[in-house]
Amino acid sequence: FRSSQAYARWWEGGTLLLQARGEWFNAYSSVIAFRTTNPEKWKETKSFEKILATLMSMLFCSALSSVAQDDMDFEVRSYVDLAEDSYVFLHECEDKCAVIVHWIQRLIVINMESGTLPIPPPVMSRVFQELSRGMVNIN
Repeated sequence: FRSSQAYARWWEGGTLLLQARGEWFNAYSSVIAFRTTNPEKWKETKSFEKILATLMSMLFCSALSSVAQDDMDFEVRSYVDLAEDSYVFLHECEDKCAVIVHWIQRLIVINMESGTLPIPPPVMSRVFQELSRGMVNIN
């Protein structure tokens, strides 16, 4: 009885992690699809893509770390270096995933305003919903 309960809980946890990964992948791929093709914004677009990829990798690694039994370090695919104080702040936070999702949301909003993501807010709201649903699966 207890072992079947433990197995069911383990399986549910794995399923929720995969669902979160799927939601976050959909959010990431939508944002990449929505980016501008304006050649004048090429440098800004590439910078945005690298920061977003790094933050998405940090998000999933933080989610995995939050459910790992041991203090495991998962490899973050880092395409840019964030400010040192950002790493310090994140290290001290209890809910790293929530902080990283906030950073991603701010990055998206800033790039919508700058024209790197020339998509109307109602369409972009789907990305925010997918980020949120991923968080619900993790928590």
